[in-house]
Amino acid sequence: MPRGILSLAAIVALALVALSSSCGEDGEQASPATSVAVASPTTAVTAAPTPTPAVLLPRDEAPHADAAWEWWYFTGHLNAAGKDYGFELVLFQVAAGPGQAIRLSHFAVSDGGRKKFTYDQKMEKGAPLTGTDGFDFPIGDWRLAGGNGEFALKARSDDGAYAIDLNLDEAKPASLHCDGGWQDLGELGKAYYYSFTRLNADGTFTDGATSTPCTGIAWMDHQWGHDSVSTGAGTGWDWISIQLDDNTEVMAFLARAEGTTKGGASYVDASGAVAHLPMEGFNWTSTGTWTSEKTGITWPSGWTLSLPEQQLELEIVPVMPNQELDVRQSTRNIYWEGNCRVTGTKAGKPITGQSYVELTGYEAQ
Repeated sequence: MPRGILSLAAIVALALVALSSSCGEDGEQASPATSVAVASPTTAVTAAPTPTPAVLLPRDEAPHADAAWEWWYFTGHLNAAGKDYGFELVLFQVAAGPGQAIRLSHFAVSDGGRKKFTYDQKMEKGAPLTGTDGFDFPIGDWRLAGGNGEFALKARSDDGAYAIDLNLDEAKPASLHCDGGWQDLGELGKAYYYSFTRLNADGTFTDGATSTPCTGIAWMDHQWGHDSVSTGAGTGWDWISIQLDDNTEVMAFLARAEGTTKGGASYVDASGAVAHLPMEGFNWTSTGTWTSEKTGITWPSGWTLSLPEQQLELEIVPVMPNQELDVRQSTRNIYWEGNCRVTGTKAGKPITGQSYVELTGYEAQ
């Protein structure tokens, strides 16, 4: 997925917000209507040379001091006291001048039983967090930390309704996407990209005043880049992660800009071996839409995904339509990131699973 392929304009905008007075000492964030200067939408820059191998673990689990932008992205499915929840916790770090960086974080919970979706965002500026042995990012009272396939996550919603305190351990080694972890989409951008596609999760989940033990599975994406390509209006992507009940996983994405669409997919078998699929190797189609009353944006809602070589025919349905995040006070965009259920067939036999879908760029339409 080109989750990490931000436009150069977005990077510059984030840096300008962080270095201006729009974020005061008390942490108050800028209004979504704040105007900032950004790079020309036709500006193009060249990505850094690709090392061989492109991604080397555990070295590349740590922050990259020379990266213009980087993020660590966790999504997962939890069961606590017999109830199912989805969660998202992400940390972005963006270079903002010599010795300066901004960190932005989003935390969201999908409560399928109540059909309730809640999210919060944090933002801070300071010296970039670096290291050589994994990562450890405190941001306010939230924390993302880990390395060598073991991670710790902690976050609480601002209203106190939900909180997670989780330990995650790899059930499979990391999957390097595309070309050894190097994703080159030409004019749409370039990035390093790998995932832990199946993490065993356990810890504590808080729902209101009640904290109970929880278990589940999670997915972690790590991406970073030295620069990118700004492609102006119409830039966006659809991304999906799927964890099937036969211990296999699928990642697929479609990236679009100025009438051009590029895509790819990875299929991870039960042993952890990764098959990389070009855009013609899968068919991902939306089956419906949902329009947000809050933002007026119409999002795809419900999909079918076909991987002919793997004999997979899947249907993906959101646990609720409204899983939209209006985070213009931090990353200055609106996106849909949703917990979904999966049913279908594999080689003609029934199969089920869980999924997260991310959609961006639809506000421009």
